[in-house]
Amino acid sequence: MHNLISEILSGVWLIDQEKANGYLPIVANLLKGESNDLIKNLSDQRQSDKASIYNAATGYRISEYAINASPENAPENSVVVIPVNGPITKYDQFCGPAGTKTKAEILQRADANPNVIAAVLEIDSGGGSGAGTQHFTQVIKNTNMPVIGLVEDMAASAAYWIASGCDYIVMQESTSQVGSIGAYTTLIDVKRYFKNAGLDLLEVYAAQSTEKNRAFREAFNNDDTSFIKDRITEFNDFFINDIKANRGDKIKEGEDPFKGQMYFTKEAIAIGLADAEGGLSFAINTAVELSKNFSAQSNTNLKNMKIKDTWNAIISFFGINSGKTELTEADMEKLNTELQSKNDLLATVTSERDGLTTDLATEKAAHVSTQTLLTAETGKVTDLTAKNAQLTIDIAAKPATPAASPEGVDEAENVDDIPMDVADQAAQEI
Repeated sequence: MHNLISEILSGVWLIDQEKANGYLPIVANLLKGESNDLIKNLSDQRQSDKASIYNAATGYRISEYAINASPENAPENSVVVIPVNGPITKYDQFCGPAGTKTKAEILQRADANPNVIAAVLEIDSGGGSGAGTQHFTQVIKNTNMPVIGLVEDMAASAAYWIASGCDYIVMQESTSQVGSIGAYTTLIDVKRYFKNAGLDLLEVYAAQSTEKNRAFREAFNNDDTSFIKDRITEFNDFFINDIKANRGDKIKEGEDPFKGQMYFTKEAIAIGLADAEGGLSFAINTAVELSKNFSAQSNTNLKNMKIKDTWNAIISFFGINSGKTELTEADMEKLNTELQSKNDLLATVTSERDGLTTDLATEKAAHVSTQTLLTAETGKVTDLTAKNAQLTIDIAAKPATPAASPEGVDEAENVDDIPMDVADQAAQEI
């Protein structure tokens, strides 16, 4: 409740004025802390604000789809239907439907469920708070399955922002309406309320906080809302730009549906704010048909993304502005120069690599030859060592022999055979 009151008092609102006026009694009761039948009705509506699973083939509802639903909860070829009705708020409200944050989470869980092939948003809302609306729209756009927006009675302002993110918008009846593309805020001076209650409010700001709440202070103290208007206008620019981006070239050239007008079905389709007229069964069938081509389309988109990434890598590599989508003659000359430089460098590096490869092969061959020679020589050394050992053993085994006589003397020779000295012979003759 406090979130809702805060958004009412200070938030930017994207809501059809007639719907907003219808909620004024509820706003008054909320501010007074009271309840009424309208609040009770919104609370009851919350109970029916549940996502459901439908059979893609029959179009019949199967069951409720909880946020923690498992694949078993959704049979194969299921379509999830998510209501988007009543006043749109970011957070769940005690007195109304779930907020866009919860609905976005439900859609994301369904998108991750392999048994769910598509989604339909049943939209019936005059709009609501601007907070959280863009996020929900981005979640819708980023799903991997088709999402159909079915406008039951009305998709105004914030509700149409959400619808614009869908792949296809179906108007349920000829009296269904879309539009009210615009933003505004409501300023409430609570000082008088508290003064009437006997309470005086005194606001004291820090010396540094000269810009804090400036817009509201100027609006209430000087009746100057220009600053707030500028801020709302800036917010509205995001709103309008998203609609243009989401609907793309579907919006008929020359049309300007961005001033807050509402359009019935026939005119909405004619100017490109919607695509067709039909009910829930038609929306489910359309979702199923789109799902058949969605995988192929996703693959094509992925391929295009890869091409885009490759292009960005190329122009980034050559130092060309990454924001370019076309090349000028000067860019081409620079590209060719850089390419030739890279080719020359590549040729040099390739030549050096080939030379090193040849040198490596030569060194490997020499190493193998040296290893072979070393092995052979090692074998020879082993053989000689073995022979030496054997000779040592053989020598040790032989018996001992006498010492050798002096060279030239025969022990068996008679001493008489030794020639007589000439002097001795002479003496003997005498």
